Amino acid sequence: VKMAKELDPTRLLIDTCAHGEFDRDYVDFDVQHMSYYYPFGKTYTMFENTQNWLIYGSCTGLPLIEQDKPEDYSYRIQRTIAAKRPVIAHEVCHYVAMRDIKALEDKLKKFKAETPWWLPELKKLIKLKGLEKDYAQMFKASKFMQSLSWKLGIEAARRSPLLCGFHFLQLADSNDYENSNGVLDFFDDPTGVDPKEFNKFSSDCVLLADLPRRTFFEKEKVIIPVLVSHFSPEIKGKADFRFELKSKKGKVVLLTGGLKEINMELGGRRDLCRLEIKMPEVKTPEALSISFFLEAVDGSYTVENTWNLWLYPDRPEALPKVECTLALDEIDLDTRYPQIKSKGSPAKPEKLLVVNRFTPHVFQQLDKGGDVLMLYRVPETRDRLVPAEKEKYYLPVTWDRLKGVIWDRGTNCGAFMRESKALAGFPHEGYLDLQFHGLVDDCDKINLDGFPVHVDPIMQGVDKAARDRFDVFTFKLSELQPEWTMRKFGYLFELKVGKGRLLVSGFNFTGINKEVPETCAMFESLMRYVTSTDFKPKASISVKELESYLLEKGKGKRIRERMMTQYWQLNNEPLESAKYWKEAEEYIRKNEGTEK
Repeated sequence: VKMAKELDPTRLLIDTCAHGEFDRDYVDFDVQHMSYYYPFGKTYTMFENTQNWLIYGSCTGLPLIEQDKPEDYSYRIQRTIAAKRPVIAHEVCHYVAMRDIKALEDKLKKFKAETPWWLPELKKLIKLKGLEKDYAQMFKASKFMQSLSWKLGIEAARRSPLLCGFHFLQLADSNDYENSNGVLDFFDDPTGVDPKEFNKFSSDCVLLADLPRRTFFEKEKVIIPVLVSHFSPEIKGKADFRFELKSKKGKVVLLTGGLKEINMELGGRRDLCRLEIKMPEVKTPEALSISFFLEAVDGSYTVENTWNLWLYPDRPEALPKVECTLALDEIDLDTRYPQIKSKGSPAKPEKLLVVNRFTPHVFQQLDKGGDVLMLYRVPETRDRLVPAEKEKYYLPVTWDRLKGVIWDRGTNCGAFMRESKALAGFPHEGYLDLQFHGLVDDCDKINLDGFPVHVDPIMQGVDKAARDRFDVFTFKLSELQPEWTMRKFGYLFELKVGKGRLLVSGFNFTGINKEVPETCAMFESLMRYVTSTDFKPKASISVKELESYLLEKGKGKRIRERMMTQYWQLNNEPLESAKYWKEAEEYIRKNEGTEK
């Protein structure tokens, strides 16, 4: 720093590693991680506070946190930090997607370029997992998730009252890296990004909606703060603001309105107005969009942006009466659905048995031709937080979050849906979007690698292609790890088991207790499906084969996610601390029997 200042005192200095105390006095503008969270759900406001700046402390010795005890404290006081210089966020939008293998191979051949080391390895992995026929959909699903994540990330940064900019990591793909995370490929060609859509949230002037939720019940009042992030020298004068709420079914405009003569001479990030909407009544769930427009009074420009929303009827009484046997942990159906009468017992159930784990009673039910709705959720999935007994009949899962894989953290590169009337009451466009948030975040995502029979899930999740690279050094692993990558995930699938029928969901249905709109809607859709004549599973397995498989998995070792992905799963700290790394390694070593 001293040398740089002496050689060129006019040069601005930035510490790009983002590891440093908040009160360093040698930088002209600062970079902070602003956390490796995902800007939706509980961390929607991740760029709007300075809590993660506390991680690296103070270079002047100023205490940043005061608490009465190091662990299990009764009070904790965190200092709010005032930025003394411009701050940009570190490595925003490093969300990964699959590679377009065919297009890449064609381009390598055309330009006689060297094949990257990972390309043949990636093809081997796809073949090993039997995903050749699914890969085209996996690629599209991952690009959909990546685009969704870019929009969330950049809009969150531009809504921030703290930030003056961000690192976009990265503009172009690297041919050294298995995952695709660029707007351009490593030939500097677009990776399928639509410039017009991308510029709606990344151009010099962007309209922003403060929308921490995207799912609503009918007649619900919704308040949407409207902001503008305006740095365009061309956009001046006066503009009229207008909004449109549309139903995607027939593209019908449900509501529209506006304000005249917004002053666009004022630049920067500022509040524009506050929009309050009363959602319409609907008899069936609907996919909506809301669009904002700023249209120059003189007609010289239009600024626009659009967000997907989903609207659900709040009519639990419309679900038909069902006599079944319930054996559910953590999920309370009685309050919202008193018409679902639980009769009998798991040992002597009704025609439909609704449970959250496999037991001998489940196999007895299937063996005699009964139906089972398996809302799979078991404590050992979350044993990184609370120690739990191993399931005797274990369906392999990983603890999932609805957030993109950032660098190597995570397992969610999106999902795609196959045609099924199981989702008749749950509008979707074929890919994982934010209407699934309450269902996927904190769910048990099912790993179908090695399942005894071939199953095409109704909703299939896409895993990342690469391993957590920190583990390569710690555990001496090879570059690609089939146990932890490119797994065939199922959020929802069905089976004919012996004479019975089984619908398995890994979704998180605890939101029924809080009347989360999407959770209630999915439950109602599945209940209607399993009690209808449309419930006709194609894949079949014997009761004995399924029971033997689950028993074998129950006795075997669990697949524990690697060190960086545990951080992504826990979702409780802005950055990895030394304590976190220690506990993450211990968790894996204990499972593998390699304790130091």
